[in-house]
Amino acid sequence: KMYLRAASHSEQGEYLKAANAFSRSIELDDRQAGAFLGRANCFLCLGKASSALVDAEMAIQMQTPDWEVEGLRLKSLALFKLGQITEAVSVYNSLLQKLNNGAIA
Repeated sequence: KMYLRAASHSEQGEYLKAANAFSRSIELDDRQAGAFLGRANCFLCLGKASSALVDAEMAIQMQTPDWEVEGLRLKSLALFKLGQITEAVSVYNSLLQKLNNGAIA
């Protein structure tokens, strides 16, 4: 329920409310890759790239295939916003390689 509320706030552009709701959702169940990624996206929209990077990496570590593409995309974007261009490009290239190899549906 909290996850759906967070997603709704995010869709409406209410990123601070959404980030707080995703945080509450994570407190209830910290194995939700989607909640970490939702919060990472909110953090990026709020200009908090460091926090977004942490959440994207948390989601990637969960090794949930359905969320891996989004995790790598958000990690690359966070790195880019932090000025770590070379690493951002490397992460994005690894994402493209996985997509091209059909490793991620």
